[in-house]
Amino acid sequence: MDTELAQVLLWLAQAMVDRQRMEDAKLCYELALGFALKWRNLRSQLQVTECLCHFYSRVCPDLQSCITYHEHWASLARRLQDRELEGSARQALSQLYQALGTPGAWRQSLDCTKQSLRIFIDLEEAARAAEAWLQAGKLYYLLQEDELVEMYFQAAIQTALRGDNPSLAMDLYEKAGDTFFNGSRNRARAVEFYRGGAVPLARKLKATQTELRLFNKLAELQISLQGYEKALEFATLAARLSLRVGDQLQELVAFHRLATAYELLQMHEMAEDCYLKTLAMRPPVLQSPAEALYYCKVYLHLGNLALHKLQDEQDAATYFLLALAAATELGDQELQ
Repeated sequence: MDTELAQVLLWLAQAMVDRQRMEDAKLCYELALGFALKWRNLRSQLQVTECLCHFYSRVCPDLQSCITYHEHWASLARRLQDRELEGSARQALSQLYQALGTPGAWRQSLDCTKQSLRIFIDLEEAARAAEAWLQAGKLYYLLQEDELVEMYFQAAIQTALRGDNPSLAMDLYEKAGDTFFNGSRNRARAVEFYRGGAVPLARKLKATQTELRLFNKLAELQISLQGYEKALEFATLAARLSLRVGDQLQELVAFHRLATAYELLQMHEMAEDCYLKTLAMRPPVLQSPAEALYYCKVYLHLGNLALHKLQDEQDAATYFLLALAAATELGDQELQ
């Protein structure tokens, strides 16, 4: 009887969600959990709690409520001695605490990650253990405990390699690099993880899209670090690779970045050629406001480049007129 009542309440809750009656859905879910708690039915509690976790994470997002029910989910999994489920719950809980964005929450996130790591090691789940090592490293970066960051990243990568999973190792190298690349400290450390780790594995696995993405990141990173010669090297590799891949958007990104590198090295004619190549990749008839804006900005930039660096007033005038045409197409009077 108790299980049947819980099932009816869960069915009613879903019906309320389908009708967009969220407060009624919450009431049904919480009543179902209340009855399951009253009857001390752990399996029923687990089922309802999983529904509540989904409800507060996907249907009616509420981070604090989501954390509360994930804590209960992890506790139930532990009481039921379901180690794999507890590991999954702790892993999810870690992400939720991290999303709170405070040092205290990051500490709680780290604690959850370490608990899930111990579980995955005990269960000999190498791939999930590797992801947990990586997550711990990311959290140490957020907590500015830099001496531990790379130690945890290397543990993640070595776990993947020992498990004979080069594809996962490549992914972990890139994610470790992304931590530095997207961070505010030690950004140059990303180079070792991208160039020294991920790129060789991408080549070995013939993961051309990944290799292209890595070279684009390396070029962008070196530009931001003012390593313009290195930026040119990586941008050239990305441009060549983009031609092989045949993805026009990736090709445009690669050649635009190559143009930027040439310009920063005062190689203005080469920069002009690359900018023109990016424009040639776009359709002759503008398809959207975003395309018109891109045309406008690049032609305006080319006009300034021709006028001030190449000393070619005729080309500059042509570029400015084309920029004006794109701005007119866009309907942006201020830009015009």
